[in-house]
Amino acid sequence: MLLPAAIARLKSDVPSLRLVGTLAEVDTDAVPSQVPAAYVLPIRDAAAPNRIAAGSHRQDLTEVFGVLLCVSKPAGRDKAALDLESLKDEVRQALIGWFPGDGWTGCDYVGGVLVDAKPGGIVWWLQQFSTSRQIIKHR
Repeated sequence: MLLPAAIARLKSDVPSLRLVGTLAEVDTDAVPSQVPAAYVLPIRDAAAPNRIAAGSHRQDLTEVFGVLLCVSKPAGRDKAALDLESLKDEVRQALIGWFPGDGWTGCDYVGGVLVDAKPGGIVWWLQQFSTSRQIIKHR
């Protein structure tokens, strides 16, 4: 399973994260209980056409997942941008080239985007990564 594997990878390889969660735990209107935080979520998937004429089914499947990062600016300091840049790099280093499991390709970095910046210093940033595998059905 891609998303649980990505969560485990972030927990083990990005020690500066104080919280790693799932889409079900995200509330961008509130400050997470611990920051910096990361939430792993599905973004999209796309499949190539079936490559077998009859009897079986095989498609290449590319899945894009996101890592939603949350950092906060300490009171009286303009450090959130520096913390975010450092955290973005740590997450990229943990995930690029990483193989989520048997049959998956190594992850590629797709890009990132600012999601929200709250007046109190909370910054939300979404990084996207992609990986591929084959889906096969034998008849």
